[in-house]
Amino acid sequence: MIAVECSSFQLETINRFHPRCSGVINVTPDHLDRHRTMENYAEIKSRVFMNQDPDEYTVLNLMDPWIVKFKPPCRTLFFATDRILERGVWIEDGKIIVSLEGRREVICTLAEVKLRGRHNLENTLCAVGVTRAVGIPPDAIRRALVAFEGVRHRLQEVKTVDGVLYINDSKGTNPDSTIKALESFSEPVILIAGGRSKGGDFEKLAHLITQKVKALVLLGEARSIIRQTVEDEGFQEIVEVDSIEEAVLAAHRIAQPGEVVLLSPACASWDMFKDYEERGDLFCRAVMALGEDEVCV
Repeated sequence: MIAVECSSFQLETINRFHPRCSGVINVTPDHLDRHRTMENYAEIKSRVFMNQDPDEYTVLNLMDPWIVKFKPPCRTLFFATDRILERGVWIEDGKIIVSLEGRREVICTLAEVKLRGRHNLENTLCAVGVTRAVGIPPDAIRRALVAFEGVRHRLQEVKTVDGVLYINDSKGTNPDSTIKALESFSEPVILIAGGRSKGGDFEKLAHLITQKVKALVLLGEARSIIRQTVEDEGFQEIVEVDSIEEAVLAAHRIAQPGEVVLLSPACASWDMFKDYEERGDLFCRAVMALGEDEVCV
């Protein structure tokens, strides 16, 4: 059995692609420089299940207003973090519950899931739905969830230096991703952002920055757009730099013990880097050069 992550770019041109089970976690503004409208972007994402048979499954986010409009040709299993369902995947009494055919199964407790943020909880519920729909036993799903500590470039804990936690979220390539990253922290955040805009709107992010961010470090093509948007919200603690290394040093000078330095650019990386992985790797390298304190695994 193979698990495949399909981009909207790939789904644009599929013909015979036929997953046994599919899933769509969200439809939020992204790649609008290519897809132009949210309606078109949503339609392209829905192509993931277009060749599925009536007895196969797609796992969908019941909380997403775009996804609930989908009309799959196959069986639908919804997931939700904010309500109890009769059928699907949900959270109840601090536990992840799944029910496909009227039988409730407890997968694990929320405390056993190591990933930060509500968006990662949505990812987890979708993964539970997909794996259960294809017949993976609940015990095997639980073992995988409990052992999984995340992947590089997605809220990756890099290192703690002088009491400051440095987080690599270079995969945060649109404003919505960065919003979700910021919402994962209660500590004051020094945010490193900027790059090449993909046509998204920075207004919601700017509003959250005024509430969650101590200082904003900007670089890349879109820094002037982001700066103007956050200044329109009344935010003034802004530093502009020309490289990731300068960004890390600037954040290091500002941050105090107990705070978080978060690289979550809200933009693509192609203005300055080969890809988001190169951007994240350079960030990690710059952080590791700051000191030899505790390294986060």
